Amino acid sequence: MINYNINMYYEVLGRKMKKIFSLILLIILWSPARADWETIGPFGGYLKALALDPSDMNTLYCASYSSNARIFKSTDAGDSWNYRSKLPNYVYCLDIDPNNSNIIYAGSFGIIYKSVDSGLTWQEHDISGLDICGIKVHPDISSIVYAAAGEFVESLYVMTFFKSTNSGVNWTSLPLNTYSGFSYCLTLDPLDPMNIYWWILL
Repeated sequence: MINYNINMYYEVLGRKMKKIFSLILLIILWSPARADWETIGPFGGYLKALALDPSDMNTLYCASYSSNARIFKSTDAGDSWNYRSKLPNYVYCLDIDPNNSNIIYAGSFGIIYKSVDSGLTWQEHDISGLDICGIKVHPDISSIVYAAAGEFVESLYVMTFFKSTNSGVNWTSLPLNTYSGFSYCLTLDPLDPMNIYWWILL
């Protein structure tokens, strides 16, 4: 049995925080460091989900932020992109199995998609009609997968945290200290994957 610690970063946007963010944005826009960034595509719409292959830093996947989301793959560190497949819903997150780069997970509305052929075809696994905003495969045990989700309940956004121990086929919700907040992204400590980091917005 694997114990886990969920470290949730809470962020409250008040006037003071908005001023800080405005200052940070101004610094970034005027910083010479911004010259190190370049647009590499794929072009033609919004992108919300991106995943880097842990076994090959030149291989990336991304998903267009649209209904009928398009999945693209790059094998040259983003210099060029090839269309792989299409999913019928919006895709909010992607992750690649660190022990088998042919296996990719995609989080959507009420469904976690899984591909075992590098994004060409996908299997569907229902997960209670929730927005899947973050997904992460355990770095040492590929059968363990975590997912961060949420839904609106009476005008409030309620979070749920899931764990699968059979490679995404079945999911179990885990208890949280709080359930109120907007869920964004999820990651694991590579040195100690029992430490789980989850960014939420109150």
